[in-house]
Amino acid sequence: MKLRCSQNSLRLRVLKSETETLKRGEELVEKVHVGTAVFSYGLTQSESGAVYATFEKGHIEVHIPKNELAVWLDTEQVGIEVKQPLEDGGTLQILIEKDFPCVTRTTEDKSDTFRELASKNDQAC
Repeated sequence: MKLRCSQNSLRLRVLKSETETLKRGEELVEKVHVGTAVFSYGLTQSESGAVYATFEKGHIEVHIPKNELAVWLDTEQVGIEVKQPLEDGGTLQILIEKDFPCVTRTTEDKSDTFRELASKNDQAC
């Protein structure tokens, strides 16, 4: 799973094999070691009625309602996009996508990406 952060937006790209982990009801977690500290982020299903993100103790967690996650996992739906209201009146954009192969990085391993959806949606990288 890849994370891109930019100006109040979070974008998660999920590999094919990781969708199987989610189907089993397990959480996806990635860790980045920075010196002696660890930053982590995760994607998990929830009983909530909405997609939302939390941040606590150096960990970003994106929660997806169980029913919405099941539809996304079992169909050709590429992404889930929401805007989470913030206390200051702003919003946090959250985008969760099935990972497509990158056409510009020819040496990159593309075996665990959604190549079949990329061609249908004219998207890559």
